[in-house]
Amino acid sequence: MTPGALLLGNSGQCFTCGHQHGVGDRCLSFHLTPELVEGVASACGARRASFTIDRIPPRKSSAALVARAWRLMDSPFESEEFALQVVAFALAETGDCGPPTKMPRHERVVAEVVRFVEESFPQSLTLATLARRANLSPYYFLRVYKRIAGLTPHQHLLRTRLRAATEFLARTSLPVTEVAYAVGFENLANFTSSFHAEFRRTPSAYRRETQARDQSVRCKRYSPSRSQLTPSSFKR
Repeated sequence: MTPGALLLGNSGQCFTCGHQHGVGDRCLSFHLTPELVEGVASACGARRASFTIDRIPPRKSSAALVARAWRLMDSPFESEEFALQVVAFALAETGDCGPPTKMPRHERVVAEVVRFVEESFPQSLTLATLARRANLSPYYFLRVYKRIAGLTPHQHLLRTRLRAATEFLARTSLPVTEVAYAVGFENLANFTSSFHAEFRRTPSAYRRETQARDQSVRCKRYSPSRSQLTPSSFKR
C-alpha cells in the first residue's frame, strides 16, 4: 500500500492492514452494510456487489477522491456521500460496472426533500434520513438529487446553514459559537472553516463588515444634507 491507495474488502472476508516496515499514517476507513453496497451496485449497473481485487493503487482518476478524504474528519454528512462515491468508483475501476441505470424523473420527490432541508436544517440530518424520505436507496438518491437540484444533499444542507448564519451574524449579537450551533453545526472549527471557504472571510469579520455597511447606509439615509442645515431652514 502506498499513500493515496484504496484498500478494498468484501463482507465476510478478513484482512489485516499494518505498518511492519514503516511508521503509521492517517487512514480513513468505511464499513458499509452489504445492503448498502448492493444498492450502489444496482444504481451504477454493476454485475456484482463485491470487489474482485483487494486494492486500487494511486491513480489520476482517484486523485480528486483522495484529496477530498483529507477534508472529511469533521463532516459526518459529507462522509456518507463520499463513502458511496468511493464504492461506485471502485466498482467502476475494477470493471464491474455496465452502462448507468436509466433514472426516472423524480422532480416532485426531490422538491419535497429540498423543502424539508430548508425547514429542518438546524437538525442533525443524514444522507440516509433524506433518502428514506424520498423512498430511494442512499446512492440512487444522491445521484437523483444532484441531477435535479444541481448540487449534492450535503452541499445544499451546508449552504442553507451558512446562509442562515449570515442572517444571524448580520441581525443579532449572538456569539459566533451560538450562531454555529443554532444553524446546525456540531463544532465551531467546522463552522469557521466552512464559512471562510464559502465567503472568504471569518464569521466575525463578516459580522463587522455587514454591520458597518448597514450603519453607513442608515447614516446616509437619515443624516440631513448641508442645505438642510442652513440658518434659513430653522424656524425662529
